[in-house]
Amino acid sequence: MKNVKALFIDCDGVLYDKKECTDEDITTVGLGKTLAEYNLFLDEFDEIHAKLKKNKIRGFFNAVLALCQRHDIEFAEFAQKLVNNINYRRISKDLELLDLLKKVKLPVYIVTNNTRVHVEKIFAYLKGGVPFKDVQKELGVKFVAIEDTLKDGIFHSKKMENMLTELCAQSGLKPEEVLLLDDSENVYKVALAQGLQAYLISSPKETKEILRGFIA
Repeated sequence: MKNVKALFIDCDGVLYDKKECTDEDITTVGLGKTLAEYNLFLDEFDEIHAKLKKNKIRGFFNAVLALCQRHDIEFAEFAQKLVNNINYRRISKDLELLDLLKKVKLPVYIVTNNTRVHVEKIFAYLKGGVPFKDVQKELGVKFVAIEDTLKDGIFHSKKMENMLTELCAQSGLKPEEVLLLDDSENVYKVALAQGLQAYLISSPKETKEILRGFIA
C-alpha cells in the first residue's frame, strides 16, 4: 500500500457484515415485496435478468432498470420502495467505523454497485438507526453509487469494462494511486488488472484495521 492518494471503499460486506443484511434480503425478499407493490412478479424480473446476461449486460440493477422502463416506473421511486422493503435492523451500530472514516487523511469514495438510498440507509444503521442530515458532508466521504455509472442506457458496475479506471480518472487520480477495499474476489481481481492497489475484505473489522493505517 504505497503512494495511496485515495480510498475506494465498497459498501455491502465492507462497511457491515453481510450476514446482517444478506443478498437474499435485498435481491429476493426486498425485491419480491417491491414487485408486489406494482402487481409484478419475480418470474418476469428473472426473465429480464437472464436476457440481459445473454447480451453481456450484467448487474442486478440493470435488470431493475429494464423492468422499470418496460412498465414506465421511475427508477428512483422503485429504488426507494426497495430500500423500504429491506430489513436493515440486524446491522450493528458501529460508531468506531464512522469515526475512522471521518479521520482518514485521504479522500474516501464509497464505490458501490448498489443505490444511493441504500448506502444512506446503511450509514443510518451504522449510526444506530439515526439518519445523517448529510452523511457525505458530515463524514467527508463521497458516494459513487450505481446511478452515477449510467452510460449508453445501462449501469456500469465495477466489474464491467474499465469502470474502475474511469472512476479514477474522473477523480483526478491514477489507478496506482487508489486503494480499493472490496469483499468481491471478482472486483478485487479486476482492480488489480486495471492497475489499482486492492485489498480483499472479509469483515468490517478488517476495514477498520486498514483505515487506522491512514490516520495521521
